[in-house]
Amino acid sequence: MFHCVEEHVRRGIGVFTITQLIISAIN
Repeated sequence: MFHCVEEHVRRGIGVFTITQLIISAIN
């Protein structure tokens, strides 16, 4: 169960990082 949570968190961080890169590219 912890493994699933860790994977979910990693995906969330990945999406957040990509979003930040897109915002930086726009600005």
